[in-house]
Amino acid sequence: MDSYLEDRQGELEYLSKTVAFIYEQVETEQNNLIEKKADLIATRKDMYENTVHVSGDFESLVDINLYLSQVNNQISTYNSRRINKLKKMISSPYFGRFDFIEKGFSEKEQIYIGLYNLMDRNSGQVYVYDWRAPISSVFYRYELGEARYDTPVGVSQGDVSLKRQYQIRNSKLKYFFDCSVRITDEILQEVLSHNTSAKMKNIIATIQKEQDVIIRDKDHELLIVQGVAGSGKTSIALHRIAFLLYEGLNSNLKSNDVIIISPNTVFSQYISSVLPELGEENVRQSIFDDLVLEISGGRFGEETRDMQLETLIHSRAENGGDLRRQTIDFKGSRMFKQILDRLLWYYGHRLIAFEDVYYNGTIIATRQQLKNRFLNNDIGIPMAKQLKRMEKTLLEKVHPLQKKRLQRLEKIVEKK
Repeated sequence: MDSYLEDRQGELEYLSKTVAFIYEQVETEQNNLIEKKADLIATRKDMYENTVHVSGDFESLVDINLYLSQVNNQISTYNSRRINKLKKMISSPYFGRFDFIEKGFSEKEQIYIGLYNLMDRNSGQVYVYDWRAPISSVFYRYELGEARYDTPVGVSQGDVSLKRQYQIRNSKLKYFFDCSVRITDEILQEVLSHNTSAKMKNIIATIQKEQDVIIRDKDHELLIVQGVAGSGKTSIALHRIAFLLYEGLNSNLKSNDVIIISPNTVFSQYISSVLPELGEENVRQSIFDDLVLEISGGRFGEETRDMQLETLIHSRAENGGDLRRQTIDFKGSRMFKQILDRLLWYYGHRLIAFEDVYYNGTIIATRQQLKNRFLNNDIGIPMAKQLKRMEKTLLEKVHPLQKKRLQRLEKIVEKK
């Protein structure tokens, strides 16, 4: 009991210190935001007063462009996103912790896991690690004992000496428990009672080892997750999106590169709050019907899923009304897939007309070389992607020739 009280006192002190630091950061960021806003207004005013509004003079246009660049740079930094993240952390800064001793070192690190990173930039102290950070995988994948995680410079190994979970609400520590200790039914019921909602919630505090492996998978370009209804497939997919966008800081993956396709509007609304909770607010969502209509561009008649189901239900009572059902079954059959495969083969071998590619009188690739490269597709790359790769290869050959031609043109201009 004395050990528990001592641990509780230490946890209360750390929580109080963390919350105080968050409030301090919020105040600092708000002051910075006010200064940036004032600088932005001053720059726009200066631009309006000191540049001409309409000009055909080249030097004046350069002057205007310089001001515009300054304004755009300030607008890009004028962002309250970090403040919103900090405010979200005030109520519950973290949900877990593990103590880690890295191999070859004797110092024990206390790693607290939460929704976002929280670090003192002056001292370098990390109060809370983002649940998507590489070191956070230890919390989800290992119990007490040996553990390892990937780092940018290799694999780090060590030992986990403590693993603890917290229930924090309104900046108050409700309780904590070590994961090596059996959780009582009362605690489980208390945790689960807050998961019922009209909106899907994030599950960062309860991600299991197998789920974490799926979320952090970076070795496969395509990943298919199978499971029974209610097994958490959708939730894992959303958390994987949040992880990939976090990793995208290094791979240039942005939120506008991601689209979530839902079967209907109700489902889309149900999952709409998960990514904003995880700090990703600009990911596009679309239902399948709307996406098909957008791609088709109005070239075909509109029939939604609901309209199709209604037609199928009413067709049962009509003589010969099962023709529609037969066509649907046919389009889902192996035979129809074979027909599509033959069409793709014919299109690739007969309908795509390759031509010789020249640049400035120099042949870059013959049509036969292009066709052979296109048909040599043992790994089954989709046509569009394969053509895009060929285009990239051709452009890489053109760029050196462009530089040489530009150098010749510059010499001609200098002489004239």
